[in-house]
Amino acid sequence: MITIKQRYLAFNFIPPFAMSAFFFVAFLLTFQLFRLTRIITQKGVDIAIIADKIKRAVPQAPNRVLLRRAWTIPVLVMSQQPRYFSEISNGLVSISDRALSQSLKQLQAQKWLHRKIDAEIYPPRPLYQATNAGVLIGQAVGLEVF
Repeated sequence: MITIKQRYLAFNFIPPFAMSAFFFVAFLLTFQLFRLTRIITQKGVDIAIIADKIKRAVPQAPNRVLLRRAWTIPVLVMSQQPRYFSEISNGLVSISDRALSQSLKQLQAQKWLHRKIDAEIYPPRPLYQATNAGVLIGQAVGLEVF
């Protein structure tokens, strides 16, 4: 029985040892073209600078896992000042209450966010504020939230 590769080689008269060399050269050419098409714009450079600042704020690899979550950085930016849950939720329009609650719990466990009960009002409500690396991450982004 003749395989497809053998049939291809028979019709195109390419010896088997040259076939692997052909694929290798094709791979190298494709890789070089891919490298040439990766041009970084000024916006990409700006984002890379912010990413480097965030990376320096969290030097240990196990702590960086939380940075990959979708709402971690926006929540930290919003909580640079003491804010209530509803203020953070209104500032991040498309976040659901469940996603915000999970993000706040994870950030508290990481000690990037501090939760304080505001007992001066009735009913008491928790205030959230970034602490430790959370402050550095929020500042690295460089957005001012009012």
